[in-house]
Amino acid sequence: MEETPIIRLKGMGKEFKTANGPVVALDDINLDIRKGEIFGIIGLSGAGKSTLVRCINMLEIPTSGEVVFEGQNLAALPEREQRKARQSMGMIFQQFNLLAQRNVVKNVCFPMEIAGFPRAKAQARAMELLKLVGLEDRAGAYPAQLSGGQKQRVAIARAIATSPRVLLCDEATSALDPNTTKSILQLLKEINRDLGITVIVITHEMAVIEAICDRVAIIDHSHIAEVGRVSDIFTDPKSRIGRQLILGDAVENVRFDNSRKIRITFDGRESMEPVIANMILASKVPVNILYASTRDIGGKAKGQMIIQLPEDEADAGRALNYLKSVKILFEEVTGDDI
Repeated sequence: MEETPIIRLKGMGKEFKTANGPVVALDDINLDIRKGEIFGIIGLSGAGKSTLVRCINMLEIPTSGEVVFEGQNLAALPEREQRKARQSMGMIFQQFNLLAQRNVVKNVCFPMEIAGFPRAKAQARAMELLKLVGLEDRAGAYPAQLSGGQKQRVAIARAIATSPRVLLCDEATSALDPNTTKSILQLLKEINRDLGITVIVITHEMAVIEAICDRVAIIDHSHIAEVGRVSDIFTDPKSRIGRQLILGDAVENVRFDNSRKIRITFDGRESMEPVIANMILASKVPVNILYASTRDIGGKAKGQMIIQLPEDEADAGRALNYLKSVKILFEEVTGDDI
């Protein structure tokens, strides 16, 4: 992954005109997506994710701001140059969008036909890509004869047929079962690694971000709520929507009385280290775990835990001193902090 942005969104906004007046879909979006990374964009339904990805490849024309691709402001380009830039961005969708009357190899050939590839070259390239996605034996099959995962593999082969530099994935695994999702995400990682294609993943599923992305932007009500490395945001989400997406709704249901509570942040300790058990043994006081959301990311523990401290101040002090001694991050919290 390079530090150079392949895509830069600068003050980008998108407004739709409706019978009831203008509707703001995106407002002042500023993002740098680096060449060679897998970048995630996550948000709840209606947050503006799909509009954002369609503005990146100019399927939707932004109302304000700039979309800069490889140093060029796309909106300022002549239509022919803009179309050429769009061909450098492949795209896959939730519903696959394969052509039902074409078999697999002809579906993959389709964008190459539009781009003017010679027929024999397109056919050879299509078979090469079908081998890459593990479907060379299904070249003559039609979409109706394929499983959902196979259809998405064909869609991926088609999307990278003209050697794009960016692959946009709009909820590409939402219609798939967990095992198929895992295999498609692995394929996207291989394409990113082996072909050097920058991958942008639009999703509402935090598990997808966790599995594949280097960095993530969280979008909420048309704005970017926060951006950062996936491991950092999983450890300590700064925005309320980030905490909701990462920690889940259960944290909202933690009941707060007048007792003291702390939030422990796991930011990269060994995932097998029994932190709470060690704290109880060392301080000789019981604690009540009210909420926990931790994940093993590369053998390291990432996430947060809320615990209730003992009422006795001396007991609580011993527990906190243990956490300080082993350099575990924590902070005292109230209901307003969740």
